[in-house]
Amino acid sequence: CNPGKGIRSLFDQLSQQPKKVMILGSSCSSVTEPVAQTTREFNLIQVSYLSSSLTLNNRQIYPNFFRTRACEGQRVQPFFSILKHFQWRKIGIILEKSIVYSSLLDHIESIANDSGISIVKSATFTSQQDSYEALQAIKNSYVRVIYTGFTPATGRQVLCQAYHLELKPPNYVWIGPGWFHNHWWKIPTDQDIQFGDYRCNNSIMNEMIEGYFSTNPLTISDSEDTVTCGFTPTEWMKEYDLFREGYSQWNGRKDFAGYAYDAVWAMALALNRSIPRLQLINKTLEDFQYDNQDYFSIFKEEMQNLTFHGIT
Repeated sequence: CNPGKGIRSLFDQLSQQPKKVMILGSSCSSVTEPVAQTTREFNLIQVSYLSSSLTLNNRQIYPNFFRTRACEGQRVQPFFSILKHFQWRKIGIILEKSIVYSSLLDHIESIANDSGISIVKSATFTSQQDSYEALQAIKNSYVRVIYTGFTPATGRQVLCQAYHLELKPPNYVWIGPGWFHNHWWKIPTDQDIQFGDYRCNNSIMNEMIEGYFSTNPLTISDSEDTVTCGFTPTEWMKEYDLFREGYSQWNGRKDFAGYAYDAVWAMALALNRSIPRLQLINKTLEDFQYDNQDYFSIFKEEMQNLTFHGIT
């Protein structure tokens, strides 16, 4: 998730043949944001399969950007459905300052105002020390429902600190991201989580996670209909598992595969539908040029108007 390496990789690709008619990627929002501003200058369509930053919705800055995974802002609405179900009217918010979560607070406040939910206290943090101060501010506000946004590593630290500050279930409820890997609240080596004067073993972290709700888009559709690729989502996942067995050293995160697969299909379908339109102006995909506005306009219109049934 290094923006500098992302930009360098983009320029390396653009300086080599063949020409790149579209850009797939990246996964991390911290890379996608600067890359998408750069591809804009080359009149290139960019499709991400994972970046969820709310900032990427800004069509003034990212007019050529598309994605197959829902943005982080769409995770907020189910959170308010949970609040409504349990009739929780007051919440606290604690967010890690990052590309993904920094733009989220205004969005949450807007929905809260429309939903009659009171945000008693909001706090952000960038370091372990700041995390403690933010948690202390939440504790002093006397709210019992805490909405949070963080990465897995930071989340472990936050929940461990929260335990020692007595911000733990059943007296407190935490609601946060759900896209992390299984058992993300534990260190894979089963070591204790330790920073500063705080230490938490797996038993403590299991206790904290009992009070943690999460919301996340489906990684694979629950439909049993055959989709554009010719499989049902369940059939596709079985085929993908068989494929992964032959490439075990690169098998990666299975739960993100559907987003990447649908992104590739989106690009292929948009390009395929561009062919007859290009023929009308005596052009082909093989003749593509970065500075030709005709290609860019047709590609963008086809991507904007594209609808298909994908794996996700």
